Amino acid sequence: MFLFGLQAAERGLWERISDWYQTSLIGELLSYVWDTYFTVHFNPYENFVFGESAGERARAIIFAVCAGLFFAAVLALYIRNGTGKFVRALIEQGCFDEKTAKTLSELGFFHDSTVRGELAYGANLRRVVRCVEKEAHLARLAAQQSEDGEGQTSAEGVNENFRLDFVTAHFYLPEELRYHAENRFRKQKKPVLFLLATAVFCVILAMLLCYFIPDLIQLADNIISFASPK
Repeated sequence: MFLFGLQAAERGLWERISDWYQTSLIGELLSYVWDTYFTVHFNPYENFVFGESAGERARAIIFAVCAGLFFAAVLALYIRNGTGKFVRALIEQGCFDEKTAKTLSELGFFHDSTVRGELAYGANLRRVVRCVEKEAHLARLAAQQSEDGEGQTSAEGVNENFRLDFVTAHFYLPEELRYHAENRFRKQKKPVLFLLATAVFCVILAMLLCYFIPDLIQLADNIISFASPK
């Protein structure tokens, strides 16, 4: 009985909040902004025909594109400030060839599961970071395949599947990739401000697309009508 009364009180509270919002100045302002700038209103065109739900579908596509841009920015921030710290450590400690390569323990990343996962399975770090043991393994494998092609006996003990050992593996950043890596993995100094600016940009972009797409279609419709033979 008590729970029923509590649920009824909650429903009454939300109904009062909803009624207040619909009649308040804030509610009217937000409704105006939503209907004016975040709703696609297609005009009656001479050469294009749109259904009743075309505006809603167009808005959904626009929102999906803007959301994709925002998540792409989040991923870029993760790469720069997350896995990028390993690349910056290689640069700071001068690991640019096989002789100066260091292990994860020496670099201070042995217990970093994110870096280990990227080195083993990811693509971002493996595009620029090299493993001495893996490079040697690939060289032996290439020599073996070359000998097989010439009809000679294959070298024993060469396994095609290389297993990365994080205890003994040595990593380095080739000197020729240093400039590219420094730009790609440069640390974002103000990540919160970067995400906030990206979110504002995506909102403004969605607003502009929703507002101007009908006008662009109208322009195309006018051009087609003007160019078509009478």
